[in-house]
Amino acid sequence: FMGNNKRIGLFIGSFDPFHIGHREVVLTALNTCLFDKIVICVGTNPSKKYMFSEYERVNFIKESFSSDDYENRIDVISRQNMMACDIAREINANVLIKGIRNQSDAANEIEQANVNTYLGHVPTLLIPTSNLVSHVSSTLVRTLIDNRKDGINDYNVRELLGRE
Repeated sequence: FMGNNKRIGLFIGSFDPFHIGHREVVLTALNTCLFDKIVICVGTNPSKKYMFSEYERVNFIKESFSSDDYENRIDVISRQNMMACDIAREINANVLIKGIRNQSDAANEIEQANVNTYLGHVPTLLIPTSNLVSHVSSTLVRTLIDNRKDGINDYNVRELLGRE
């Protein structure tokens, strides 16, 4: 977009909460050498209920990368009620990045990718997760947070429990 020389990927989601599967997708995208920068966007729909506030979700993502060499290649933003293709245009992102765990995710993300390509002329890069994290979802992590404390750290969300 608009003569942008930097290769910027936009990874958008509700990230309620951000977990090791999300982190793997970001690191895979960075390690492909396709992108100079990844912008992670916490999308918020005011009509939906979230376990964690927008502020908490943004800050947890920032903390998740704060000790990495990647910190200067990752930005974290938030937007409300905006389509991915419009956010991509706003931040000059060249490509949308989406993680897929299984065939169901792939079907949904391909549908979304077609919409974003049609409406915003923004291609989508689908990144399959490894078998190590393909079972992890934000729903699973929220269930673990609600029902048990052990095992949470395995999904990279232990710090979030400090708010109770």
